[in-house]
Amino acid sequence: MKLLLIGGSSFIGKNLIENVPAAWEIEASYCHSKDFLKFVSKFPNVKPFYLDLTEVNQIPEFGEIDVVVYLAGIGPGQITGNTENDNNLMYRLHSEGPSLVAKKVQSCRQFIYMSSGVFYLENDNSVYRKSRLLGEANIQASAMVNHFSYLIIRNMEIFGPYMAKHKIYRRLCEACCLKLEKFAINGDGNNLVDTMYIDDYIKILLKIINSDITDEIIPVCKSQPVTIKVLAKVVTEVFSNPEFTLFFNGNPTENTRFVLDNTKMIDLFGIQPETSLKEGLQKWKDRGLP
Repeated sequence: MKLLLIGGSSFIGKNLIENVPAAWEIEASYCHSKDFLKFVSKFPNVKPFYLDLTEVNQIPEFGEIDVVVYLAGIGPGQITGNTENDNNLMYRLHSEGPSLVAKKVQSCRQFIYMSSGVFYLENDNSVYRKSRLLGEANIQASAMVNHFSYLIIRNMEIFGPYMAKHKIYRRLCEACCLKLEKFAINGDGNNLVDTMYIDDYIKILLKIINSDITDEIIPVCKSQPVTIKVLAKVVTEVFSNPEFTLFFNGNPTENTRFVLDNTKMIDLFGIQPETSLKEGLQKWKDRGLP
């Protein structure tokens, strides 16, 4: 298997690299990560390369690839502070990037585009959502023009090692680990977050990469979300901080009030998540919250 990871230094990328068969040949891109070269030095089957998708003329030719996994992205809470630049970057990474990469791939069996459950947020006019919608459309168009198959994965929340600093799971866990007593949350604490632990997600992703399923759009989730209030309660139990208190104000970044159905995922790939929320948090804690 020859695998091309665009965004290999990402949360999902690092966990995938740790779990792929050693016989696979992997080319993995990085851009701003300061520790990725050290991270991949432990994996002789991984060839890292620098890629800045904002520099169109610098995108290399990739030759023949079995599977492309497009992970490059920026979340709505992962901003630089310059709104115009952040918005442009979202469109470049989520919308234009997949097409730019597809044009540089000589051939591939499958192009997997990691999208988001933000697709299902009714009346959400954010740049993040618009860029993801365009990204899904563009990869389908590229597949038709360049004659390859695609899979679009709509992810909900995933937590575990290497998770981004701005994500609510990490912020809550680190606050409790530091024995903080107060923590401010945007929203009322009743919006929902899915409870997929990264180990389960990677097992599902490996099944997807190895499958013959093509040209599908698949929600990948645990379908057992909890409210932010319940999440905080479980985190306090795992990290032994019973005095921890949430304070609520403003509006959440994404106000999720629905449960996404994972039936299609299970039917197509015959696999479902097994790790409970508490078990996953304990596993992450035992690893030292990397």
